[in-house]
Amino acid sequence: MNIDIAIGQLGLSHCSYNANPKTGEIYQWYGPDDQPTEAELQAAWKEYEAEQQKTEYKRKRKAEYPSVEEQLDMLYEDMENNTTNWKDAIRVVKQRHPKPTRTLG
Repeated sequence: MNIDIAIGQLGLSHCSYNANPKTGEIYQWYGPDDQPTEAELQAAWKEYEAEQQKTEYKRKRKAEYPSVEEQLDMLYEDMENNTTNWKDAIRVVKQRHPKPTRTLG
């Protein structure tokens, strides 16, 4: 667990703390809010991980999309030559990293 992320997930980033570097246990807490319990930190971390998992496809797509300049060049060429190079390039990335299907529940 990354304690900084868990604290941020709880909306407590305005507070500060000291923690044992080996165990991660908070031994000093500074701020107007109460120190979170270990259970609250663990729950916040799990929530963060779940959010990251749901949006992982976005990060993977972003890393693979052509740059904005390249995309603009593709669009211009497509308009000039009546081609679909831009759509094709985007489609390949989207197929490689599909958006997860939503589950009802």
